[in-house]
Amino acid sequence: MLAAQAAKTPDRVALRSGGLAWTYRELAARSDRLADALAARGVGNGALVGVCLERGPDMLAVLLAVLKAGAGYVPLDPGFPAERLAYMAEDAGLAALVTQRRHRDRLDLAGRPVLVLDELDQALAAQPATRIGRDVDGALPESVAYVIYTSGSTGRPKG
Repeated sequence: MLAAQAAKTPDRVALRSGGLAWTYRELAARSDRLADALAARGVGNGALVGVCLERGPDMLAVLLAVLKAGAGYVPLDPGFPAERLAYMAEDAGLAALVTQRRHRDRLDLAGRPVLVLDELDQALAAQPATRIGRDVDGALPESVAYVIYTSGSTGRPKG
């Protein structure tokens, strides 16, 4: 639906956050570039990607990118205790993590890819803004879109 809207009204504002406004073209291009970065790191259909970000426009772009890469996302609130985040990441079997510099050291993914958005801005901007197409690794209607962890009756989070 985002791609269709971006094709129909590319210069219309898609989101506003504070003083920032992104058009549909900008949001689609940002999410496509991020999806390409995830796919290049082996993220595809059936994978789960941790998203540990402050709320803002990039969070929406990342969530769209994860879905475009064919994966599901696991929201990881940067305000949670490190032990809870580590448990959730391990339990979910994350294939990758998308985060910001200030949260990078909160999770250890044991060699799995970590995309640090504030360190990727120039590299992402240099990528072509081509729309990614559907492929065999893309999400299917029955694919997992997200896994949310709740407190659980045992005191341990459950996804």
